[in-house]
Parts: sequence; C-alpha cells; structure tokens
Amino acid sequence: MDDAINVRSMGWTRADFARYFRRVIEDRYRQAGLLVKAERLRQGHTHESLAALAGLSVKTVSRAENGMLHETRGSTYRKLATALNVPITTFTAPLFAEPGDEDQRGLMSGHSNADTNSK
Repeated sequence: MDDAINVRSMGWTRADFARYFRRVIEDRYRQAGLLVKAERLRQGHTHESLAALAGLSVKTVSRAENGMLHETRGSTYRKLATALNVPITTFTAPLFAEPGDEDQRGLMSGHSNADTNSK
C-alpha cells in the first residue's frame, strides 16, 4: 500500500487523476502506433500491403498507426509484428512502460496544453 498513489495527498480530485491516466494511456497508444508506422515505412509497405500480410483490414492498420485502438487486442499487434517479422515488443513496449518512463511534461501538474486549449 506504500507504493499506491494517494490522489488526494497530491491535491488532485478523482476526475483530475482520471484525466491524467487517460492522457498517459492515449500517449502510449500513440507511441506504439508511431512504431508500427515507422516499421511499415522502413520496410516499404503500404497500408494495403501490410493489411494483406497481417490478415487485417486497411482501416485497422491505419487506426493502429494513429493510436486509435485503445481496446486493441494483443492479437492485432501480434499480427502486425508477424507480418513485419519483428518481435511484438517492438510495438508493445510503450504500452507496458514503468511509470516515469514516458515523457510527462505538463501531465504531472494536472494541466496540459490539451486542457487549456479545450476551455
């Protein structure tokens, strides 16, 4: 229990923490997507050719690259990794990074550019 985050001791509400957590998760999916795209381009594939190799739809490949697959099953990343002949961890490492491994500028304060732009 000593390692648990005490949201209230940091002056955050539950809503603040939920927004922070959502931003961290979304950022990790974007990072994974950028890795998929970089590898696809490095190997000279189009969305269509990678989709065909992986047995996925073009839309799924595109959404994965854009970090829009928040509920993606591991099987999607597995299919992409197999099609590109790389270890699955090539894409999934950002999803399972330890806290503090990601760039958290603007996140720990409870406010980000996205928050101020949306008001």
